[in-house]
Amino acid sequence: MNQSIAVPIRNLPEKFTKSIHDHMRLYSVTMLMAENIEDVTVIPCSGTLCSYDSKAGIVTARHVWEEARKHKSLIVMTDRGPLALKTEKLVPAVPQPRSVLANTAARIPDIAFLYLDPKQKSEIEGLGKVFYSIAKRANSPHLDVQTAAGYWTIIGNPKALLNVEERAVPSFIYGTEVAHFCQEDDWDYLLVNLNIPENPGIPKNFGGVSGGGVWRTMWGVDSDQTCFRVSNLIDDCLLVEMSFYQTGGDGSQLIAHGPNSIYNRLPAFLQEPAHNNWLEKDARYTRISQPGRYA
Repeated sequence: MNQSIAVPIRNLPEKFTKSIHDHMRLYSVTMLMAENIEDVTVIPCSGTLCSYDSKAGIVTARHVWEEARKHKSLIVMTDRGPLALKTEKLVPAVPQPRSVLANTAARIPDIAFLYLDPKQKSEIEGLGKVFYSIAKRANSPHLDVQTAAGYWTIIGNPKALLNVEERAVPSFIYGTEVAHFCQEDDWDYLLVNLNIPENPGIPKNFGGVSGGGVWRTMWGVDSDQTCFRVSNLIDDCLLVEMSFYQTGGDGSQLIAHGPNSIYNRLPAFLQEPAHNNWLEKDARYTRISQPGRYA
């Protein structure tokens, strides 16, 4: 299974892709900003449960936290029920934006780590979720995104699919492709293609997917393409990006922080003594409108 071959995403067996998606959902969280768990006026967002050494928390977009902190609760949705995290109890590690990304209105970096205390971590694990260990994957060769090989997927909670009346908060997984964009101040940025004109069934607006992970899965197939498998989920099914911004236009793309941001730059930032002191209690931020918008 060492020889590379091209297999279109649509030709991957459903059983195979489902097993990969189920693995991603262990670490991914769909979330709602709200005043309480019964609130029907909610704002969806996304994140990934991660551990950096002894630190456990949620990796999401900075602008997600900027909005969430205006509400009393950040509700984590799981198959076993919701868990309301009080935002006043969350401790954010938030890199300060230093510039605007070229040809967009996105202030960068746009990434955050929301610390969870042991009780919060235990409650989330009790609902069937797992924390993704950054240290275990930091040296994987498959973090290199210079080649397009692999099965690329984005997972998140698009507002377009939210049904508050029926209390339905679906997580959405979409097979995609990724291209390098740029690097600024040691934070890297990638483009996630949506191919909206070719896929009329998907949402045109990915609002709510901000903070959602982009995953790369390396897999093997036998010579007659009847057996598909992933050799080692820890090494071969990797969180490689975190989305935060949707570009405008019919063929719009998502902009995401890449693997250097997640595996190197953010861990280094978490070691800094005053990483979250800049975020003032009364800060308010203006949302960006079309043609570019926050995902």
